[in-house]
Amino acid sequence: ASASFFPSSRFSAKQDWLLSEFNNVPALQRSATMGRNWLMQMGRAAMESGMTIQYSMPYARHVLQSVEIPVVTHVRASDDYTPGGDTAPGNWDIGGSSILAHAVGLAPFKSNFWTSTQEPGGSCGNTTNPDVWRAAAVATL
Repeated sequence: ASASFFPSSRFSAKQDWLLSEFNNVPALQRSATMGRNWLMQMGRAAMESGMTIQYSMPYARHVLQSVEIPVVTHVRASDDYTPGGDTAPGNWDIGGSSILAHAVGLAPFKSNFWTSTQEPGGSCGNTTNPDVWRAAAVATL
């Protein structure tokens, strides 16, 4: 798949928490084909609606399955953002997952992040993040 496959698409669906979907639906773990069927059906519905799909929090199996689903154009290569620098290294250390994404024709992206070092009263409390420069650098690569 490639982002140019649907140049006129105005909407993209983000299928978040793919790893949790797999881990918490026992039937997906018992069946060798149910996961593929689910992703293929999602892809068909998106194609019929003129939409693209972004995969978020995937296992490698989801990324590899996307080669059969041309409407999948992006994959989140990072974990969720948590302010505080090295307490959440998965949010900026995306080299390996980005290589896999590129290998199958997907555009990798990282989770959102703070752009200031302090956000008093934010959703994470009065937390500081001295490494906003790193998140910004990784997001632009």
